[in-house]
Formats: sequence, structure tokens, C-alpha cells
Amino acid sequence: MISNAQGASLGPITKQANEAPGLDEKFVPVGASKDGVIVIKAGFEDRNDFQPAIDHLRGIEVPDGASVQITGTPATEQDSITALVDRLPPRSW
Repeated sequence: MISNAQGASLGPITKQANEAPGLDEKFVPVGASKDGVIVIKAGFEDRNDFQPAIDHLRGIEVPDGASVQITGTPATEQDSITALVDRLPPRSW
């Protein structure tokens, strides 16, 4: 999901997104933009190996005032696992 990036500022964001490793297609818009927000989507070649793509997407450089949010089941899974591991007590054995 891309917020507050339109016209010339949107192209470089989608170009960077399409360079993510492990995509099985290029990102395409899902419907029209609304209130400065456009949703784009693409799939992964391997549903079990998406972390490099998520990491790449979260590292996209965006112009001032714009933002990119990475959503969807793979991102939610990665965030949930990370949150659980970060909160586990240290092993004592």
C-alpha cells in the first residue's frame, strides 16, 4: 500500500518494489487510488521463502511525505513470528 505518492513519485517506488527477490509477477494496482492511497499486489514464487522479498520491500526509499506499508498474509506471518521470538524468555540450558 502506497500513500501520498502519485505521478512521477510513484514510478520509482514501484520500480524498487518490482526488484524484490522471489516475486512471480510484477506489482499491479488493485483498483483505483482513493484519498492518496493506492494498493498494489504481487505474488511470491515460493510461499515458504518470502522473507528476502519482505525485507527488500520494507527497505524501499520513498519521497518525503510518502509511505509504503507492506501488508498481506506473508508479512503478517513474518511479523507474528518475529514478535513471538523477541518476547520469549532466554533459554537457560
